[in-house]
Amino acid sequence: MSYRLAYNLSDPETGATHTLLLSGGMWHGDVFLYDFSLQQLGLAGRIECDWRESGPRVHLDQGDPSQPRTRQALERVAIVLRPFFHGTFVGLDDAALARLYPGDYHRKVGYTDEQPNEMEAEFKGAIADLVVRTLRPKKVLDAGCAGGLLVREFLRRGVDAHGFDHCPDLEQIVVRDAAPRVRRGSVTQIPYGPADGFDTLVCIDVFEHVPEDRVPQMVREFERLGVQNLAVHISHTELEHFGHITLRPLSWWDAQLAPAFRRAQTTGGELLALPRPYDPRRVLRVYQRVQPPIELPRRSALSPTAAARSGAAVPPASAPR
Repeated sequence: MSYRLAYNLSDPETGATHTLLLSGGMWHGDVFLYDFSLQQLGLAGRIECDWRESGPRVHLDQGDPSQPRTRQALERVAIVLRPFFHGTFVGLDDAALARLYPGDYHRKVGYTDEQPNEMEAEFKGAIADLVVRTLRPKKVLDAGCAGGLLVREFLRRGVDAHGFDHCPDLEQIVVRDAAPRVRRGSVTQIPYGPADGFDTLVCIDVFEHVPEDRVPQMVREFERLGVQNLAVHISHTELEHFGHITLRPLSWWDAQLAPAFRRAQTTGGELLALPRPYDPRRVLRVYQRVQPPIELPRRSALSPTAAARSGAAVPPASAPR
């Protein structure tokens, strides 16, 4: 699937504004490809974003790479593309992340009762329908629930649901129906535990907001919680949305969640795609808890006499020659 983005980049020397146009598709293994152009500067070409590296590779089809202004412009392009690369948002703690998402952020996108976004409510309803129909959960926890719209939709479907979010003024934005069931917390410090009995954890557009270096702690929290199912929507490519700081291929997320969780394989009608008019890239992924292996005592090899006493099988003696 191809899509097109436009960004305005300011030139620090001249103060002029240049329009960066990006068009691209999905990940190709560990590399995301963009076609780009900066028409005012006469630059165009292809950009390779390999998440394992610290910045992009640019292949110019149009423009002079020897010109200083070319290099300066491409360095500004690289800043826009930071979410695609390793180690570029290291060191952000929960407090710093929470400050990015005050109540005004949630009100603007319609996550509250004060300024409801009808399409957002319908979207959360579609997610609840998919999860209920596919996983038949008894008790659901919505991680990064914002104002609690999805918690409310699960409750309306008869599912025992709760949520949490690290919005600093969560009490002011949570919807009335969900308020008693929503707590403040983050995916790296979940304010619930195994005694709460959740069988399913739902994360919708949350993973990409978590700094790369904090993902292992997030997975440890999922393990501690004791859930058997994860129902997630992960933005792998959506650079245009605020706060998307960890854009990675699905295979990367599979590796981060392993060995505790394994992505369930789905086929045909089981694919958890949201119905039209939603973006066809919006497909829920289900991960299931992997049972830990049974660890048996490791001892040195037994002598035939000791093995016989323990009841262990003793290989037959070699036939005489």
